[in-house]
Amino acid sequence: MSKVKYSTCYNSELYKLAKMSLPEIREYVNKKYPRSKANFFMKYKLQQYTLFLSNPQIHT
Repeated sequence: MSKVKYSTCYNSELYKLAKMSLPEIREYVNKKYPRSKANFFMKYKLQQYTLFLSNPQIHT
């Protein structure tokens, strides 16, 4: 997958998550990913996600 395609896919998922509450995000992540990846997302990627929401211009 090219870097641009990955970036677009990643950003669209972040926008989808932006519309959800934290419990909805947990449920979505736990359904979509295996347990180890879901735990990783909730522990590390969620911080990047909140940074993205606070200033999305730096990621485009």
